[in-house]
Amino acid sequence: MTFDLGLTAEYLTDEQTLEGTTAERKNLQTIVSLFVAGHIADPRFLTFNASIERALSRQEFTDEPDTDVLETYYDGGFRLFSNRPVSFEFGAGRSRTDIDGVAQGALVDGVREYQQYALRARGKNWFKLGLRHREQSFTADDPSTLRDEETARSELRTSVAGGIANITLQLLWRENDLYDGLLQQEIGSGRFDLDLNRSGRVYWHTDVIGNKYRSARESEEFSPWTDNILVRNFLRHNYSGQGFWELAADYQIVSFDTEEATTGTYSARVVAPLSPSLLFEGGGGFLDSELADGSGFTQPTVGVGLRWGQNFGGWWLALNPRVSYIQVKPSDGETESSLGSFVSGTVRRNFQRGSVAVDGEYFNNQLSIPDYGSDDAYRGSSFLSGLERERRRGRFLADYRPSRRVGFSLEADYRYRVRLDRGEEVTEDLARGRLTARLGRFALSATANRVDVLGGDLPTVTNIRQVNLSWTPWYWMVLDALAQEEEREVFNVAGTYSLAEAGIRINYARFSFYTRYREQWVEETGVERRRFRRIWVGVRRTFGFRIGEMTR
Repeated sequence: MTFDLGLTAEYLTDEQTLEGTTAERKNLQTIVSLFVAGHIADPRFLTFNASIERALSRQEFTDEPDTDVLETYYDGGFRLFSNRPVSFEFGAGRSRTDIDGVAQGALVDGVREYQQYALRARGKNWFKLGLRHREQSFTADDPSTLRDEETARSELRTSVAGGIANITLQLLWRENDLYDGLLQQEIGSGRFDLDLNRSGRVYWHTDVIGNKYRSARESEEFSPWTDNILVRNFLRHNYSGQGFWELAADYQIVSFDTEEATTGTYSARVVAPLSPSLLFEGGGGFLDSELADGSGFTQPTVGVGLRWGQNFGGWWLALNPRVSYIQVKPSDGETESSLGSFVSGTVRRNFQRGSVAVDGEYFNNQLSIPDYGSDDAYRGSSFLSGLERERRRGRFLADYRPSRRVGFSLEADYRYRVRLDRGEEVTEDLARGRLTARLGRFALSATANRVDVLGGDLPTVTNIRQVNLSWTPWYWMVLDALAQEEEREVFNVAGTYSLAEAGIRINYARFSFYTRYREQWVEETGVERRRFRRIWVGVRRTFGFRIGEMTR
C-alpha cells in the first residue's frame, strides 16, 4: 500500500483597470492532500484508493471585505476481479464548501456528493460489454441561491466481433434537475453500427443514430419529446487495385409532438482506372426533403472528373479537374440550378533533409436563381444559401532539417471565397502564414492571419499576430513567452486586443514550482478601455512511502 502526501501553495494577484477605475484582487491558497492506493493479495483481485484534500483560500478585494473559502474533498473507490471475465468498480466522493465573507460567482456554501458504478464483461476477443452509472448532487446551505441540482447519467457500450461481422452498440441516458427544480431535462441518445467484411473487396456498413429530448420548467409538465433518427447505409466494391464503386443511402426523421420532417439522400460513385496514372471519377445523388408543414424540395446532383498523378524523378505532380451540376426544385416554387467547375493541382519535391510543396484549387459556380423580389428576400436562393459561387486557394509548404535537433518549417496559405447569404454575395478573403524553428533547446513559432469579410450582416477586417518562444535549459525546467495582438474593424469601428505572457515551470523529483505573468489590454479607436494584469506563483511538494502488501 502506498501513501502520497502533498503540500501546495499558490498566490495569485489580479489588477484590472476599466474606464479609468482600478480594482485589485489577491488570493492565497494552501492545499494539503493525502492519497492512498493499494491491493489485497493480488492487484488483479482487488485494488482500492482513497484521498482527502483540504484547501483554504483567502481573497482580498478592493473596497470589499476579505473572504475566506474552505473546501474539503473526500474520495474513494475500488475495483474487483479485474482479471476475470466480469469485473466491478465503485467510487464515491463528497466535498464541502464554506465561505466566510462575500460569495463570488457561482461558488456558494454547500455539499456536493457523487456515486458511480461500473460493470465490465469480456469474452476473449469477440465480446465486450460496459455498463456505467453516475449520480451527482449539490445541496446549498441557502436554498434561495437556486444552486441545488441533481444529475444522473447511465451508459451502455457493447461490441461483438465474429467472422466477417462487427457490431457495436452505445446507449446513453441523462436526467438533470437544475436550479432547485426550475429546469428539468431528460436526454437519451444511442448509436448502432454494423460492419460486414470490413477488410474485404465488398464492404457494407450500416449505422443508426438517434436521440430524444424533453424538458420542463418550474412546476410545469414536460414538453413533448423531440426525436431525431438517422439511418445510413454504405456499400463499396473494390473491383481492382485503384478502381471501386460505392452506393450510399441515408434517411433522417425529426419529429416534435405531431409534426415530422423527413430527409432522404441517395448517391452513387465510381472510380475507374484509365491508366496507371489516370483515373476517371463520376457520381450522382438525389435528395428528397419534406418539411413538417407539407412543403419540401428535391435536389438531384451529378458530377464527373479526372484524377492524374505522376512521379518525375524526385518531383510529384497531380491534377484533378471536375465539373458538377445541382438542381433544386421546391414543391411550391421555381427551380434553382447551378453548374460548377473545379480544378486542383499539387507539386511536391522531397529532399534528403527537407521538402517543398505547392498546391492550389479553383472552384466556380454559374448560378441560375429565380428573382423573388424584395418582398420575399429570404426565399430567394433559400435552398442554395451558403453555396459557394467561387473559391480559390493556394498553399506553400517547406521544411528543412539539417540535424536531429535543428529544424525549420514555413507555411503560407491564401483562400478566397464568394458565397451566398440569403441572396446576397459575401466575399471572404483569408491569408495565413506560419514559421516554426527549433534550435536545440529553443523553439520558436510565429503566426500571422488576416481575414476580410465583405457583405452580409457583419462585414469585418481582422488581423492576428502571435509569437511563441520556449527554452528548456534542463529537462526539469521550461521557460516560455507569448505575445499576441489582434486588430478588428467592424462597421468602421476599430479595436485592438493585446496579450503578453511569460512563465517558468520546474518539475524536479517530487518538487514543482511555477510562476507566470500575464498582461492584457483593449483599445478602441486609439483609446485604452481595459487593462488586466495577473501574476501566479505556486509551489508543490509531495512525500511518498510504502507499507508492505496486505494479506487477507
